[in-house]
Amino acid sequence: MTLLLWRTCLVALLLLCLPLSAQTTETETKTRDTTPSAETAETIVVTAQKRETDLQKTALAVTVLDPDQVAMKSTPDIRALAETVPFVHLGVQEGNFELNIRGIGSSNNTELGDPAAALHIDGVYIPRPRGSGAMFFDIERVEVLRGPQGTLYGRNATAGTMNLISKKPQLGRFAADVELSLGNYNDINSQAMANIPINGQTAVRFAGMVERHDPYLENSGSPVTNVTGTEDADDRAFRVQWLWQADSRVSLLVGYDHVMQDGNGYSGINEFGGRAEDPRITNYFDQLVHESENSGISAVLTWNLTESLQLVGQLGQRSVDYLQETGANSATSTQLNYSKTFWDSHSDSDTLELRLMHEGDRLRWTLGAFGFDEEQDVFLGNTADRSVVFAGTVFDQPVVESESRALFGEMTFRPNERHAITAGLRTTRDEKFREGTGHIILFQYNDGDAYADGHRFGTPGFRWTGNGREVGQYGQLDTLDDLMGADESNDFVNFGEADWDHTDFKLAYEFTIDDEHLVYLSSQSGYKAGGFNDGDQRDTGSDVVANNLFTYEPETLIAYELGSKNLFLDRRLRANFALFHYDYQDQQFSTVRETPAGGRLLLTTNAADSVNTGLEWETTWYPAGGFQVDFSGVWMQAEFDRFNTVDTRVGFNPDDLPTIDLSGRKLPKAPDWTARLGISQRTVTEFGGVLRWRAAAYSRDDHYLNIFNDAADRVAGYTLFEAGLGYTSANGKFEVDLFGANLGDETYRTSLIQTPSLLLGFYNVPRTYGLRLKVAL
Repeated sequence: MTLLLWRTCLVALLLLCLPLSAQTTETETKTRDTTPSAETAETIVVTAQKRETDLQKTALAVTVLDPDQVAMKSTPDIRALAETVPFVHLGVQEGNFELNIRGIGSSNNTELGDPAAALHIDGVYIPRPRGSGAMFFDIERVEVLRGPQGTLYGRNATAGTMNLISKKPQLGRFAADVELSLGNYNDINSQAMANIPINGQTAVRFAGMVERHDPYLENSGSPVTNVTGTEDADDRAFRVQWLWQADSRVSLLVGYDHVMQDGNGYSGINEFGGRAEDPRITNYFDQLVHESENSGISAVLTWNLTESLQLVGQLGQRSVDYLQETGANSATSTQLNYSKTFWDSHSDSDTLELRLMHEGDRLRWTLGAFGFDEEQDVFLGNTADRSVVFAGTVFDQPVVESESRALFGEMTFRPNERHAITAGLRTTRDEKFREGTGHIILFQYNDGDAYADGHRFGTPGFRWTGNGREVGQYGQLDTLDDLMGADESNDFVNFGEADWDHTDFKLAYEFTIDDEHLVYLSSQSGYKAGGFNDGDQRDTGSDVVANNLFTYEPETLIAYELGSKNLFLDRRLRANFALFHYDYQDQQFSTVRETPAGGRLLLTTNAADSVNTGLEWETTWYPAGGFQVDFSGVWMQAEFDRFNTVDTRVGFNPDDLPTIDLSGRKLPKAPDWTARLGISQRTVTEFGGVLRWRAAAYSRDDHYLNIFNDAADRVAGYTLFEAGLGYTSANGKFEVDLFGANLGDETYRTSLIQTPSLLLGFYNVPRTYGLRLKVAL
């Protein structure tokens, strides 16, 4: 209710602030830079500290991707974009984006799960990033903050943050362009933008994108020939922003974005029986379905109270609807062997942040308040025909709520021009609530164990009604004997509520050697909110509640970092370095556990501690002749310091699950080293315009995708190559590019789901190439 009140007040303020002055127009043709590449390092402005600062004077590990770096990717798929940043690993698991930074991340994609790396769009926190991959159009830059950001960004930023910053409306300037890309897999990507000045104080910017391409994965066609493959694209997105600059003191920016994604979704490859001969070929009996809709409203009010004091209010509202139908991936899928899973979920979230900021010669500080509310409605239906474990599941959670409130402050004091000391604190209160029901449909054989092999349940024709909460019919081929053999009495209730209080800190020291060299030493913390497991918290006699296993605590991370930012060779060489060490406590992991009464439960507990030590570098060299050489990378050792758990790979019976010591094992998705080398050149041609080319190689060492570090989840090291050739006309109004990525067509897993009867792998984007045309109107 508090956020609703604030949102109502802000909407009223927007109406009061609408400009009443007469409309004027001023048209100016926007031209692109048609000069060769800069011969020295240019100033890069970032907002990593919630205010504009020079990248080289910002005592944080920050990576910035500009529009050219994003546009050079042959696909707007966020997975391909991650290959530009060695410190980032990004995979897609059944439509869920899993972002890891410096080996820290999360694969808990349930309604109770939280990410460890926070995604923001124009500063607004995105709790459920489904569909966000299609937002990478008409952007100003992407900022990746590495390391915990507990004081300024708060919960769920233990790994760091990624902030997508879109281009904003410009006053007094008309600009418009259209873009068309054609590529393999019948890819067609069209984009358009228009910046329209309304008068001297207001402007509107429209941008849109439509992309379609054929599936990256091919369905084999046996035994069914009319089922198409997965990982296709049918995306539509647009963004509109309105800027009002009242005067030099007050401005208001309001935006709305909307993404719609259809197609066949992200299926994965079932490799339980061994690695697939061709991991881009699936075999599904029924057509897979994927529908996602992601939209948001944002408003930022900036008020310069004095020359040194600024008040900023930011409001964000996000809505996500998601529907997916998937099924078994098996060479024996026939009408006698059918299974399918249905997801139907909805999320609404509200975010409000107020910041009061002071900028002085010696003292700089930020005081802020943050509020976040999310409501979810989640349904999961599963049928498993002739399964060896269970025959079906109904998981219906219509009320899932999360609330977070925080107060924070950060201050930097400069006793002189060379030295600076920073201290920050953030106190947070998180609350979560869930209420729902479900049941597991079992066949009772083999001394009471669930075993449905040879029995029918959920054949073609079976459909869940999703969030309608009614399960109306079974499969059209199910027989009366099959239905009579089912035991649907295993109903359960989920009810839980919990809250946590946590305080994060930051301490840092900066030493400015001169205008081109900075050294800093920092210690800062971050945390991911706690949660609770399935079950009824009110049932004090249940094993999970009686043994204090119902809730689990937040996980925390303290980072120590020594960094250096430098400009050498008369600003021809930018070289930034960071040495870091992480102390990661109370990590949350899900395991199958035996209760004292002999039952079995999937429990998330604070199971592990780990350490992570690494060295990373980012360098850019401008030798001469329009050349630019980029070299970045990271070396790190990330492993569990203490981790004892049960081995859930060997079966579901707790009597058969041995305890395993994973101390010393590698953290998932944390290779020892990753590096990227790129070279490019821009030259002015004799007939006018600029000719440009680029080439890059990205290499990642062997790593693992889950905690066990065995052969099944190992990813062998690989190297990716990309290249491009382009031309910009002399007046900057016309651009043409040839592009290609993953030119060697490397194939490797990016995510994995592993159970005793399943090994579902999700793979990278294959080789892509094409032609792009862009015209300024």
